[in-house]
Amino acid sequence: MVHIIPLSVAQRRLDIGNGVQYPQGSPIGGAMQGLGDHLSAVAERYQQMKEQQEAFDAELARRRFDGEIAQAEDEATANAPADGSGLHEAMYGQVDPHNGRVMKTGLFDRLFAAALPNMPESQRAARPRERKA
Repeated sequence: MVHIIPLSVAQRRLDIGNGVQYPQGSPIGGAMQGLGDHLSAVAERYQQMKEQQEAFDAELARRRFDGEIAQAEDEATANAPADGSGLHEAMYGQVDPHNGRVMKTGLFDRLFAAALPNMPESQRAARPRERKA
């Protein structure tokens, strides 16, 4: 059975009639505005908590990375020849002094590349700048 909605019903609008007019606006409108303000405050607080958690996670990842670097430096120092030749190159690689391009990667580069995915996305952009410094 097919139901057809008459065109006159489909175009009908809400008839507000002679409703009560409030001088300060509708109490429902005020309540909805209050609800909207409350939800905005909740969303802002959630964003703050999320940023704090990501900063905390980034700090933990940074400390873990720093510990791995310290351990790698200790191992590289212990395994280096007595005169220390090649120690810096093994740990930090080699860079062409004329153009600044990396000629050989070192252990630091591999550890850094492994640690970067563990960093929260919002904090990840700052890490390569720290690496260059």
